[in-house]
Amino acid sequence: MIERPDHTQVKAILPPRMLLPLGIIALAIPLLAGKGAFFLPINLPSWLPLSFATFHGITEIFSVLVAILVFSTGFHLPEERRPMAQIILAAAFLGVGLLDFFHLMSYPGMADFLTPNTPHKTLIFWLAARLLAGGAMVAYVLLPTSPLPSGRLVRPLILAAVLAYTFSWGYVGIWKPEWLPLTYNYTQGLTSFKIAAEWLIIFLLLAALTALLAQKNKPGTALANREILIAALVLMIGSELCFTLYRHLTDTVNALGHIYKVLAFLMIYRGIFLESVRLPILRLDMTRRALEQAGKEWQYTFDAINDPVFIHDSHYRVIRCNQAYAEAAGLPVPKILGQPYYEIFPKTNQPLDGCLQALNQQKSLSEVIYVPENERYYNSHFILVADENSKYRHSLHVMNDITDLKRQEEELRYHATHDSLTALPNRTMFIDRLDQAMSQARRSNRIVVVMFLDLDNFKAVNDGFGHARGDELLVKIAGRLREALRHEDTVSRLGGDEFAILLPEIATIDNVTRVVEKVIGTFTSPILLDNDQEIYTGASIGIACFPKDGIGVQNLIRHADLAMYHAKATNRGSWAFFNGGLNRHLRRNLRVHTRLKHALAEGGLTLHYQPQVITGTGALISAEALLRWRDDELGQVSPADFIPIAEATGLIQRIDEWVLTTACRQVADWHRQGRSLPVAINVSAIHFRQAAFVDKLQAIMHATGAPANLLTIELTETAAMADLPLAMRHFQAISDLGLRIALDDFGTGHSSLGYLKSLPVNYLKIDRSFIMNIEREHDQTLVQTIIGLAHSMGITVVAEGVETEAQRDFLNLHGCDFCQGWLFARDLPAGEMEKRLPQ
Repeated sequence: MIERPDHTQVKAILPPRMLLPLGIIALAIPLLAGKGAFFLPINLPSWLPLSFATFHGITEIFSVLVAILVFSTGFHLPEERRPMAQIILAAAFLGVGLLDFFHLMSYPGMADFLTPNTPHKTLIFWLAARLLAGGAMVAYVLLPTSPLPSGRLVRPLILAAVLAYTFSWGYVGIWKPEWLPLTYNYTQGLTSFKIAAEWLIIFLLLAALTALLAQKNKPGTALANREILIAALVLMIGSELCFTLYRHLTDTVNALGHIYKVLAFLMIYRGIFLESVRLPILRLDMTRRALEQAGKEWQYTFDAINDPVFIHDSHYRVIRCNQAYAEAAGLPVPKILGQPYYEIFPKTNQPLDGCLQALNQQKSLSEVIYVPENERYYNSHFILVADENSKYRHSLHVMNDITDLKRQEEELRYHATHDSLTALPNRTMFIDRLDQAMSQARRSNRIVVVMFLDLDNFKAVNDGFGHARGDELLVKIAGRLREALRHEDTVSRLGGDEFAILLPEIATIDNVTRVVEKVIGTFTSPILLDNDQEIYTGASIGIACFPKDGIGVQNLIRHADLAMYHAKATNRGSWAFFNGGLNRHLRRNLRVHTRLKHALAEGGLTLHYQPQVITGTGALISAEALLRWRDDELGQVSPADFIPIAEATGLIQRIDEWVLTTACRQVADWHRQGRSLPVAINVSAIHFRQAAFVDKLQAIMHATGAPANLLTIELTETAAMADLPLAMRHFQAISDLGLRIALDDFGTGHSSLGYLKSLPVNYLKIDRSFIMNIEREHDQTLVQTIIGLAHSMGITVVAEGVETEAQRDFLNLHGCDFCQGWLFARDLPAGEMEKRLPQ
């Protein structure tokens, strides 16, 4: 904070200890004058050509000039938060100066001022001026800190009031002096009216003096020089005392009163000058020094920040940076200042996509900068700074070192897209590459081939030699497949002993046959394990070609899978192309679709509830609603079988709405019974992408009476990433309704810290595939990473598919919050689940 100086920091004109004796002397002179020469007319030496009228004229002219200076100094100098009291005093002294001018011009001996000059006429102007001065001093002392009200008319109104007062007295004094009692006659001297009026003015000045003395220790007073004002008030009181005592217009007491008056005006001007001129200059100087000190302290704080920070101007030149930035750039600060920031950390030849233009729209953005010299990643966050006119002055950059997070994210992304055992691309990456290859093939009119490969008798290897040898066999087979294919081909492990191969840009079917025979040939020789055990195994391969066997990614994969099972059923160790005869599977899907529509219409679907428990204690904490379907013709149908069909045929939205309504109704029923249980409800990606999804959800909650705090909406990570902006909007709207949000199957999609931080997610559900193989080091590392990252962002972690004590113990050891799985309970009908609820 910049300190503003006050009157205590301005050197006083008189030491405080001298004020009392000087005040006593100034007041004592007129009171102790007695009846001596002080009451006699002044007789100046003959060699001095100066009459009393001349003396009077000089003192009054001087007083008028000082009064005008007080007005011009105090009234016109601009300064923010100028006290209203000072404006009143300055404006009043304009009136005092004018009335004193009228007093001078109407003094006996001067040429008649519009009307004949008389003592009564000149004393009317005198009393009017003194009364205005006394009232202004009272206002100035009593209102020292009152700010000037806002508005352009305040000063003119004050000035107009003073001028109205002045010219009203001018009218009375010049044309209507008889309206007032006589103030002076040549035989008696001063009249009682004149003396009473002077004592009224003395009373006003004493009131101002008393108030000023009472403010001696009062904090916050804005008077520029208290000692000067005390001296001025004492002299004014002394002057007024003189004007209650004189008998002749030309006697010594009268002259002494005028001298006191001149000195008092000089003191007032001195005080106004201090407050209007010297004090603002002192404030400016103190502000400058405070700004210099603040700048140094700001730089100290700037350098104390561990992260690199810099500021560039509108021309992208670095105008300030801290020591951490200089160290990251490997340059001293003086060599950095004035240089374009994009040359300090080269990234492009131009500023980042027109940094200020982008900031103009978004106000802030960020980018990741990689510094190869020290192999560090920085997240540079930009903040645009504008002046009071909304013109862009500079941009502040804060560079957070995210190297560790970046590497963790890359590791998480790698685990999310690669098989932890063989390091081959997993299903997610395979589908992504297949989609890209099909898009390219449409433009080039080439063939894309998908092969599904399943090992023969792999179960026998696992059972005979153990899972460790089985895993070793899979690793060596993965290596052989990579060596047998081109660099642009993709080999993926889908799970278990199933592999998929993608061949993009194939010219003819004959080329496919040669590749297949080469792949089959990799299994002709035995595979030597690390214990010198030789293993003979074969593989069955199914082949589907784009565009002949399907124009969609899932269709092509499904047809290759059907062909593989056909090859395995026909002759193990062989391969087969997809053909129309394999379409029986598709016909079954049509039957499932028909029966599913019937079940939806006739109430054939049911909801079960699988408990979710606290990992450490096993206490019931919530449940997940799971869809179940048992058909009279098809028997028990797995959601994994009928959900994809529902999604492909458009039934999924109706099913989702039924699930939401049923689950919300059940939650509301339990809540009314006083047995509240939070329930998580899965929604499909197709339904979630509907623009009216949140409105429908809110309508269902309203219709069923389900409390929002007992509901959690679950969406798969892949579905959220499919349209991240939409997911952010819907998730925020759902969160605003009071519901919680869970991200399902985390780790199987495009896992990214960036998107996860942008979504208001409450729960992160670790996919069961990682829990199933949690005894493996790779999966353990991945699970620990997911738990750590989620907790660092305040997200609760739920593990799915917990089936063994070992899995539960591992999850509990590493801080997993909740678990669900057969170890604790299978999914239960609503009636059985109700029995487990606390009373």
